[in-house]
Amino acid sequence: MVRRLVDYLSGSQGPHGIWPSVLPENNEHPHAPWWTWTEDAQQVWMFNPSVELAGYLVYWSEADSSAARLGWETLNLAVSRLLSCTAMDMHEIHNYLMTTKLMESRAAEFASNTGHSLEDVKRKLTELVLTAVEKDPTKWGGYTALPLYFINGPESYLCTVLGDLVEENLKYFVATVDADGLWSVTWGWDSHPAEFAIASRHWQGFIALERYQIFKAFGWL
Repeated sequence: MVRRLVDYLSGSQGPHGIWPSVLPENNEHPHAPWWTWTEDAQQVWMFNPSVELAGYLVYWSEADSSAARLGWETLNLAVSRLLSCTAMDMHEIHNYLMTTKLMESRAAEFASNTGHSLEDVKRKLTELVLTAVEKDPTKWGGYTALPLYFINGPESYLCTVLGDLVEENLKYFVATVDADGLWSVTWGWDSHPAEFAIASRHWQGFIALERYQIFKAFGWL
């Protein structure tokens, strides 16, 4: 399965080292508004999820293989973008954070191929997280960047950066879980309400799994 995934990513990489985030076919089916395809959609999505896909491609490929070289091509471009940013969408930040975890075991190779250390990348991500995260707990009820969106366990270097907000976020999850052990979805598909009623149940399951994993990692479960 992993080999097939590597082959798929190697054969589907688009121009400029980016895998398309949205496709024209998206518009033919019910979808969230932000999944609508336009000619310039990639300018919004940028390296979401390409940087993370490239990280997986490098992680699961033999060093100096053609697949790894494709991955490094994307990572070079992604790192250049990252270091020039003053602000970034929370989802793209998350992709970069996941990529740094994948590259921990290849830190020297990462520095050699990109010209920047993982510590350089983490410092920049810290700046961007502090800009993106909502620090006011009274505003956590909507579609916003919660502290634990960027942290999935106590080993994260961002725990020190975000300090007391981490425990506040854990308490918030406890306070907002419903009687079925689920959380409400904080967005909608205004153009496709019937389909969203079904999709939202799937999203609730995904959100619950993610949050219970966080509870377990922090010893709250």
